[in-house]
Amino acid sequence: MDPVDFRRLWSTPTRLPGCTALLSLLAGAVLCTGGHAAAASFVLPGPARALRLRRDATWPATSRHAATPGTLDTPQERMLAPLFSFTGDEAERAQALAQFERIDDVIMGGMSKSQLVDGGAGGAAWKGLIRTDGGGFCGQRTRPFAKPLNLTGADGIYISCRLSSDEDSERRVWKLSLRTGEGRGEVVYQAPYKPSAATMQPVFVPFSDFVLVRGPIAVPDAPRVTNVSAIYQIGFTCSKFVIGPTMLGLEGFRNGTFQLDVAELGAYAVAQTIDSPLAAQPSPKMMPEKEVQQNRPLLLKLLLPVLGLVFSEAGRRRRRAAGLLRGRGASRLDLVRLGWNSKRNLFGRSFLASALQTAGQDVSAVAGGILSLLYKVTLSPIVRLVFRRQARKQEDAVRKKRAQEEAETPPS
Repeated sequence: MDPVDFRRLWSTPTRLPGCTALLSLLAGAVLCTGGHAAAASFVLPGPARALRLRRDATWPATSRHAATPGTLDTPQERMLAPLFSFTGDEAERAQALAQFERIDDVIMGGMSKSQLVDGGAGGAAWKGLIRTDGGGFCGQRTRPFAKPLNLTGADGIYISCRLSSDEDSERRVWKLSLRTGEGRGEVVYQAPYKPSAATMQPVFVPFSDFVLVRGPIAVPDAPRVTNVSAIYQIGFTCSKFVIGPTMLGLEGFRNGTFQLDVAELGAYAVAQTIDSPLAAQPSPKMMPEKEVQQNRPLLLKLLLPVLGLVFSEAGRRRRRAAGLLRGRGASRLDLVRLGWNSKRNLFGRSFLASALQTAGQDVSAVAGGILSLLYKVTLSPIVRLVFRRQARKQEDAVRKKRAQEEAETPPS
């Protein structure tokens, strides 16, 4: 898609009095109804859904800088190009939610879980439960784009959000993710941000803050994001892991439940670069699930059924619960009785149905343990080697692409 000049993203702009531009927009109101002074004015967004903020806007621009995540800076004139909005009507919200998928630590054997659900006209609700056993992160990411997203002319990504579950945003690591290649591995660009716990407001994360990571570990000597003409995926994560040269957990990390309300996710450009073109486009189209499955590596296609048996979420949770009970002195027979009684009393199943299901789960647990042991002894080293090689290829591809861009750039 050809870039569109930012200055032409609206037709016949209409200046209106009101509170902060973004809060008024999110509330769906032309004028503020919250009792705020009408000290600012803004331009109503045009067909391209871009919003121009005046320099005298009263809302504080929450900016993210690598050294001091989430610090407040001087209000700037910014152009916002929303990519995913969760504040429209019910059909629009459902369409936006369907474009995201969970990427929790279950992929690496953890037991954390999260979901992005409709929170009404105020935005989506990202609800999660982080457990540090075997993992320690929850995430949401877009499904693979049918065509890469062209963000040429943008200066970064913004997320309009609010931490509504508590006020401990600093006791968790919040990250935005960008994928600049077609692969689906763990090598992506990430940058930290800090959501507000007070009000729904945008957090601006410049592209210069994004670093190439493999998991939570920064890739040494990797180039920063410079070419954003082909973005294949966008996501956000809540984690216990800090981005750094080694695997490092956040001191004082708060596990347990959280809820982040999200109104919008998009790209932005600051006033100094408004003359640069930004590719204004509607919400990206997603690749059909059938095509996603077809594009998976052959090894992954072969291993997924086995991994589903060995590392299923339900099986892991049962094993964890059994381990906790055994730690409190419960015997194997006690566990069988507890399982049978729960099915009889809690779920109202018959004697025979409860007995058959309990026996089936026990057989499945034994089989899962045997398969898990065989996998760890035989296949696990091979899988780790394959994925490690794939990650190195992704890193090399990023470096090669950056070198080509530098070679093609004429000297100033």
